[in-house]
Amino acid sequence: MQGIAKGAGLGYNEILALNVRSELFFGAALDGCTSLSWKTGKASFVAQNWDWMKEQKENLVLLKIDQVGQPSIQMLTEAGMIGKIGLNSAGLGLCVNAIRCAGSDPTRTPIHIMWRVVLGCTSISSALEAIDATGCASACNMLIADPSGSIGVEVTHQTILKLEPDSEGRIFHSNHMLEKHPGTEMLWVEDSLSRVARIRELATQISGDVTKESIQALLCDEDNYPCSINRAQTGESDTASVFSISMNLTTVEARVLLGRPSDPEKIFLLRPKQKHRV
Repeated sequence: MQGIAKGAGLGYNEILALNVRSELFFGAALDGCTSLSWKTGKASFVAQNWDWMKEQKENLVLLKIDQVGQPSIQMLTEAGMIGKIGLNSAGLGLCVNAIRCAGSDPTRTPIHIMWRVVLGCTSISSALEAIDATGCASACNMLIADPSGSIGVEVTHQTILKLEPDSEGRIFHSNHMLEKHPGTEMLWVEDSLSRVARIRELATQISGDVTKESIQALLCDEDNYPCSINRAQTGESDTASVFSISMNLTTVEARVLLGRPSDPEKIFLLRPKQKHRV
């Protein structure tokens, strides 16, 4: 954050404020999404749409971090923010869901900083250790995957609860807690229940091999438009799908569709590689 502040010609406290946005405005979740993970016999996937004000697309950055002796990271985030959605060269991927919950705890790690910590981990187990060590200062769901599978981690400023995959190796999530946490609002986004039910329904209809393309096709669904998985900023919906990402943690690559996934403005791949000392 000090480096970002220096490069942008801003004060450190300004960048810090961006990275504790969720804690400063606790109880008022600012973005949403629909996410899923899926461990098949051939690969491990994690994917999501990131939904927010479509104007925020102009502030998206692809952040590439090369570290000697630590995993290289590639993530989609917002300008000035050090942690969000992406994968690293160890084959660990992270998707996130906003959750509304009153209260925050300044003794715990802010969630955007925790996301950066998780993306620096080499496995699900090391990521869970990092989360358990300090807890999170506000609420979210983290969908963490590596070549061995995935786990969901629902957190508030008081709780940490794990979500295990179903019998088919899948986890689905949107913008409400699936486990019981004190202080959370069940339906702060009214379509959250329908979106998670819809993506589960669509996943059961996939036949043949599951690929990152077939998973990303799930994220193009427009049932209940405009408040669909593939969200549009029109009518009763004041947010849209800003980007869609599908990661294969077995091959350590991700496919990103900028804009609504049914009509992307740009498509590009992420392939983080481990940096070795010369």
